[in-house]
Amino acid sequence: MNEIRICGNCHHHNGISLLECEECGLDLSMVIPVDEDDIPQKEPDPIPAPATSPCAHRWGIAIGEGASNITVIEDRLKVGRENSPLAQHLNKSKFISRNHAQLFVTDGKLYVLDASTNGTYVNNTRIQKLESAVLNDCDEVRFADVSFKVVCMGAD
Repeated sequence: MNEIRICGNCHHHNGISLLECEECGLDLSMVIPVDEDDIPQKEPDPIPAPATSPCAHRWGIAIGEGASNITVIEDRLKVGRENSPLAQHLNKSKFISRNHAQLFVTDGKLYVLDASTNGTYVNNTRIQKLESAVLNDCDEVRFADVSFKVVCMGAD
């Protein structure tokens, strides 16, 4: 019997003692451990899935007005008080978690994944913890009490 915690974001199998995913840094403290032997083994697909084409758009997130305040999201961006390009804005709040959320681009779409206690909101609607939501150009995304605007910056 070997208990593990499976990350709800990247599905990495983490040791039982880890409270943060080794791959993506997501908070695992609320993830219920499972026995590794109970996880069904997935059969490989007989036909490989077609490759997805990369997005022709670049995404960013801005606070305030002006292009100098845009943080570009290349692939994945950690949102939190520590080790985040947004930390200078987030550290002003006492409600932001250390690993509050993640912004990531998949198949040309921008997503936000909440991993916090005090919530992540898209256009004033709270998303469920450990669930992701699609973001669109001009959406407001709020991490606890700090708001940003989603910016689609056009083609690469």
